[in-house]
Amino acid sequence: MANAGVAYRPGQRIQHAEFGEGVVVAPEQNGLVRVFFSLGERQVPADALHPLLTETERILAGVEGTARRLKQVWLSIEARSLPLMEGASSLTSANIDL
Repeated sequence: MANAGVAYRPGQRIQHAEFGEGVVVAPEQNGLVRVFFSLGERQVPADALHPLLTETERILAGVEGTARRLKQVWLSIEARSLPLMEGASSLTSANIDL
């Protein structure tokens, strides 16, 4: 399954049938994309790559609605992924003179 028209950008996560998951190092030139895999950096044909979506991108792809609705869903997902400040009370009781 070729991905004609996909513009790969540095930092984008991708999947390759032989090398597995990787990260794009440099954009496509002459049909080849430089990608860093666990085995090291390789130049592979762009049509042999498949973009990987983050969990958030996969969820948003299934949400219908306006741009504002999509932003609200995204913010909700991001808020749930933030670590909770369990030790916040220890900060208020610390003996620190600012």
